Amino acid sequence: QEFDAKVRGRADLYNTYFPAFQACVEAGVRSFMCSYNAVDGVPACADPALLTQLRSWGWEGVVTSDCDAVANVFWSNSSLPGGHRYGGSGPGAARAAVAAGTDLDCGLKFFDGVEAAYGRYLDGGEDGVTRAAERVFEQRVA
Repeated sequence: QEFDAKVRGRADLYNTYFPAFQACVEAGVRSFMCSYNAVDGVPACADPALLTQLRSWGWEGVVTSDCDAVANVFWSNSSLPGGHRYGGSGPGAARAAVAAGTDLDCGLKFFDGVEAAYGRYLDGGEDGVTRAAERVFEQRVA
């Protein structure tokens, strides 16, 4: 899945796309799912601008990936052959997703990428992994 949505400027993103997500935040949703596609060249699950926008509205829930969407950030040979070639490698894709704010991977990339990414790619990413785990467990007990 290599679809890349080209948004006509940040104003279009804020005025057309974000209001629906903000309404969900205001309604009290506890999770969002990032998708396979990219927006302006950045895969949704690895896009800090998209994922931190949710937090700017006071939302404290969990971002989960669509199944194999984190693998698709770089490349996937499993259920969805293709990918965005973002992050430089599988572990780099896992690192980019965690750093952007993806908390839970509905797939296997966190399992086969994060251990290697943790040691070689995360550059202080322990905070990102800890933050993601805290968000997941907070929602489980909420």
